[in-house]
Amino acid sequence: MRELALVARRNPGFLRWLMTAVPLLLSIGCEMVPPAQPPRMSHRMESGDGSNSPQVLSALTLRQELAENAIALGVVGPHATNDNAYVIPDYKWLRDTFLPYYLHLKTGMGLHHAVEGFDCDNFAAFLKLELAFANRRSKYVGKGDVPCAFMKVRQGEAFGAVHALGGDFHSLNLIRTSEGWFVIEPQDGTMARLSAYPNRNSIVDLYF
Repeated sequence: MRELALVARRNPGFLRWLMTAVPLLLSIGCEMVPPAQPPRMSHRMESGDGSNSPQVLSALTLRQELAENAIALGVVGPHATNDNAYVIPDYKWLRDTFLPYYLHLKTGMGLHHAVEGFDCDNFAAFLKLELAFANRRSKYVGKGDVPCAFMKVRQGEAFGAVHALGGDFHSLNLIRTSEGWFVIEPQDGTMARLSAYPNRNSIVDLYF
């Protein structure tokens, strides 16, 4: 360090070059570091048929299951499902691998609620997209999409870190796993069965 200071004192041009080069080299180094990748999705596997293939449900089956859960058919009509087939993620993978990864990524990116600019709908879209990336990295991506919905509700009761909003609209995620239907609050990772979700009777829109 003393030698570097001596060179800089004798040659001011070297100091100017150093002040320009160091930020550039650091930026190049940062670009060479590969971005974090979502963990490959682990799927619910069919058993008994010997094919070792993931469980796949049709869009119609998803809508029928939600109707059986007393979710209004008007909310989950044909417009709600964007694909014909959906591969079912393993519940334990979602809980123990994906959600910790997602929360670490969210924290590392410094994402937090900002009024209108980055709020609940952006978090819901972010989680849904990361699940799609995880499915893309699996070998079964050609079988179908992830049954994770962008869900809009009237937030009459608190859930996770989001307090009751007096019935105002709120966005979060609904996902079909190997253990059934679960609601995820994407702002803090809180997860609950659809049957136990406090605002389940106030769902106004779903989009898979």
